[in-house]
Amino acid sequence: MWCHQAFGQYATQKEVFTTVVSPIIDEVLEGFNCTVFAYGQTGTGKTHTMEGNMDDPENAGIIPRAVQAVFQHLEAAGAEYSVRLSFLELYNEVRLRVCAGVALVVCEC
Repeated sequence: MWCHQAFGQYATQKEVFTTVVSPIIDEVLEGFNCTVFAYGQTGTGKTHTMEGNMDDPENAGIIPRAVQAVFQHLEAAGAEYSVRLSFLELYNEVRLRVCAGVALVVCEC
Protein backbone atom coordinates (compact mmCIF):
# COMPACT_ATOMS: atom_id res chain seq x y z
CA MET A 1 0.00 0.00 0.00
CA TRP A 2 1.38 3.38 -0.97
CA CYS A 3 0.14 6.63 0.46
CA HIS A 4 1.49 9.84 -1.03
CA GLN A 5 -0.05 12.63 0.96
CA ALA A 6 0.91 16.24 1.56
CA PHE A 7 -0.55 18.06 4.53
CA GLY A 8 -0.99 21.76 5.08
CA GLN A 9 0.56 23.73 7.89
CA TYR A 10 -2.56 23.43 10.03
CA ALA A 11 -2.84 19.62 9.89
CA THR A 12 -2.94 18.02 13.33
CA GLN A 13 -0.76 15.15 14.48
CA LYS A 14 -3.90 13.05 14.83
CA GLU A 15 -4.98 13.81 11.25
CA VAL A 16 -1.57 12.79 9.86
CA PHE A 17 -1.52 9.57 11.92
CA THR A 18 -5.12 8.63 11.06
CA THR A 19 -4.61 9.22 7.33
CA VAL A 20 -1.15 7.73 6.81
CA VAL A 21 -0.24 5.27 9.57
CA SER A 22 -3.42 3.93 11.11
CA PRO A 23 -4.35 1.95 7.97
CA ILE A 24 -1.07 0.01 8.03
CA ILE A 25 -1.21 -0.95 11.72
CA ASP A 26 -3.30 -4.03 10.87
CA GLU A 27 -0.71 -5.05 8.26
CA VAL A 28 2.05 -4.74 10.86
CA LEU A 29 0.05 -6.92 13.23
CA GLU A 30 -0.35 -9.53 10.48
CA GLY A 31 3.44 -9.80 10.28
CA PHE A 32 4.20 -7.54 7.34
CA ASN A 33 7.19 -5.20 7.42
CA CYS A 34 5.98 -1.64 6.96
CA THR A 35 7.82 1.65 6.56
CA VAL A 36 6.79 5.23 7.15
CA PHE A 37 9.12 7.54 5.27
CA ALA A 38 8.99 11.31 5.77
CA TYR A 39 10.89 13.44 3.29
CA GLY A 40 11.16 17.04 2.30
CA GLN A 41 13.23 20.17 2.56
CA THR A 42 14.99 21.21 5.74
CA GLY A 43 12.64 22.90 8.18
CA THR A 44 9.38 21.51 6.79
CA GLY A 45 8.40 19.59 9.94
CA LYS A 46 9.49 15.99 9.26
CA THR A 47 10.98 15.45 12.73
CA HIS A 48 8.02 17.15 14.37
CA THR A 49 5.63 14.92 12.42
CA MET A 50 7.52 11.74 13.31
CA GLU A 51 8.21 12.52 16.99
CA GLY A 52 5.94 15.38 17.99
CA ASN A 53 5.77 16.36 21.64
CA MET A 54 5.97 13.08 23.55
CA ASP A 55 5.02 14.82 26.81
CA ASP A 56 1.66 15.88 25.37
CA PRO A 57 -0.54 13.01 24.03
CA GLU A 58 -2.55 15.41 21.84
CA ASN A 59 0.65 16.50 20.06
CA ALA A 60 2.45 13.15 19.98
CA GLY A 61 3.83 12.32 16.54
CA ILE A 62 3.64 9.24 14.34
CA ILE A 63 6.20 7.13 16.23
CA PRO A 64 4.66 7.31 19.73
CA ARG A 65 1.14 6.95 18.32
CA ALA A 66 2.09 3.89 16.24
CA VAL A 67 3.86 2.19 19.14
CA GLN A 68 0.88 2.88 21.41
CA ALA A 69 -1.59 1.52 18.81
CA VAL A 70 0.40 -1.69 18.31
CA PHE A 71 0.74 -2.42 22.02
CA GLN A 72 -2.91 -1.57 22.74
CA HIS A 73 -4.01 -4.04 20.08
CA LEU A 74 -1.67 -6.79 21.32
CA GLU A 75 -2.68 -6.32 24.95
CA ALA A 76 -6.40 -6.31 24.05
CA ALA A 77 -5.92 -9.58 22.15
CA GLY A 78 -4.14 -11.13 25.12
CA ALA A 79 -1.44 -12.22 22.71
CA GLU A 80 2.09 -13.29 23.51
CA TYR A 81 4.33 -11.11 21.39
CA SER A 82 7.79 -9.92 20.50
CA VAL A 83 8.26 -6.54 18.87
CA ARG A 84 11.29 -5.29 16.95
CA LEU A 85 11.51 -1.65 15.90
CA SER A 86 14.04 0.37 13.92
CA PHE A 87 14.27 4.12 13.64
CA LEU A 88 16.74 5.51 11.12
CA GLU A 89 17.42 9.11 10.20
CA LEU A 90 19.22 10.53 7.19
CA TYR A 91 20.84 13.87 7.83
CA ASN A 92 23.16 15.59 5.35
CA GLU A 93 23.49 12.32 3.42
CA VAL A 94 24.71 10.46 6.54
CA ARG A 95 22.58 7.59 7.78
CA LEU A 96 22.05 7.65 11.54
CA ARG A 97 20.60 4.99 13.82
CA VAL A 98 18.83 6.60 16.74
CA CYS A 99 18.75 4.67 20.02
CA ALA A 100 17.55 6.16 23.31
CA GLY A 101 18.01 9.68 21.96
CA VAL A 102 21.64 9.08 20.98
CA ALA A 103 22.49 9.25 17.28
CA LEU A 104 25.21 6.84 16.11
CA VAL A 105 26.75 7.28 12.67
CA VAL A 106 26.15 4.04 10.77
CA CYS A 107 27.56 4.95 7.35
CA GLU A 108 27.98 7.77 4.93
CA CYS A 109 25.74 7.46 1.87
